[in-house]
Amino acid sequence: MSRRPGTPLISLQLPYSLIARGVEPEFVPMAQSLGLGLTAWSPIGGGLLTGKYRRTGDGLAGDGRLGAPGGHQRPIGEREWRVIEVLEGVAAELGRSMAQVAINWVATRPSVGSAIIGASSPEQLASNMAALDFEIPSDARRRLDEASAVRLAGGYSMFTPEYQSWIVNPGSRHRRQAGRVRPAGLERRRPAGHLTPSPSPLPLVACRRRRCRCHCRRLGLGLGLGSLLLGPAMWARPGSAGGRCP
Repeated sequence: MSRRPGTPLISLQLPYSLIARGVEPEFVPMAQSLGLGLTAWSPIGGGLLTGKYRRTGDGLAGDGRLGAPGGHQRPIGEREWRVIEVLEGVAAELGRSMAQVAINWVATRPSVGSAIIGASSPEQLASNMAALDFEIPSDARRRLDEASAVRLAGGYSMFTPEYQSWIVNPGSRHRRQAGRVRPAGLERRRPAGHLTPSPSPLPLVACRRRRCRCHCRRLGLGLGLGSLLLGPAMWARPGSAGGRCP
């Protein structure tokens, strides 16, 4: 669509903060590839990164909408509280508010062109506008990055070598070899003459021909499931990579 005359993509507007870094695996690289600026909204996590909320036995408490029943929609777990703890320490070291450090971190991330702030008073607006009047030292930034490190969601983790190895041989022991993971002893179970996998980071062995279905069952993988997960391009053709179908 962006290649059609008159309809170019010019910007991305997505939620981005120390507790919401889910845009990094896909949207940030896309913005960099297409030369787009990313406009980050909710850079202080709906107010959670301001420091006015504290953990209670069954949730959080504080003077704000997140402290009201049903006020927060995202799950708040150990990772989020750890981010808040590190952010509070960095803000104290720099003599800045937690909100200023959180906004500064987002605004200086790769591909971010601007950050949307939602001040509820002139004082908050002035404080937020001063969020770019300082630099976060490299050591402090490293601590923030590590505490808030993004975790792969299911759609991404499903295509890691570990997950694919589990699909091929559930419950097997795994070993690392040349940067990849494959079930221990998988090579010894391959019937002679059956198809070998094409070069790929995914350690799957299967064949699209119906007569080879027994081999796919041996690997704990149905042909339909394999096609759904990997797509036709991931299957080795007969005679490729030294393999052939009987």
